Amino acid sequence: MADLSDTVLALARLINKADKAIGDGGYVSARSWLREAKLAAYEALTEEAKSD
Repeated sequence: MADLSDTVLALARLINKADKAIGDGGYVSARSWLREAKLAAYEALTEEAKSD
């Protein structure tokens, strides 16, 4: 499992990609990046809860 800080960094990168896509008018791409970030966050939180 990836370290939680690695997961947070990966989420920040995905959110930045979505932000750039919105700025470029690529709303479909932005939704895709945000969906991926949401799934990654959910998986990280699920794994973190299992380890507690």
